[in-house]
Amino acid sequence: MPSRLALLALLLGALSCGPPKADNIPTDRYELEGDVIRVDAVHRLALVRHGNIQNAEGKVWMRGMTMEFPIKEKADLAKLAPGLRIKAALYHRPQDLEYWLGDIQILPKP
Repeated sequence: MPSRLALLALLLGALSCGPPKADNIPTDRYELEGDVIRVDAVHRLALVRHGNIQNAEGKVWMRGMTMEFPIKEKADLAKLAPGLRIKAALYHRPQDLEYWLGDIQILPKP
């Protein structure tokens, strides 16, 4: 039977490996403009009615619709309220299907 010290060393070694760092995962960036419909601060979500989402070259990634987006940064979440017009970056990690809004700016109403 392995000693407790050997088991502890194995456990610590396994924990130190952990998942890959987020900095190593390629992330796509797209531009989004839309209107905030609802904000769920508890679950860090915003329901946004948006136009087409496209990259810097103008390639459309998603057609306009109303959908919920996760908001990772507390500072971005604090800016949001229903009725606001926003411009934001939509970040997408294709390999793990993760997406979120960031770099949120409040725009004047047209």
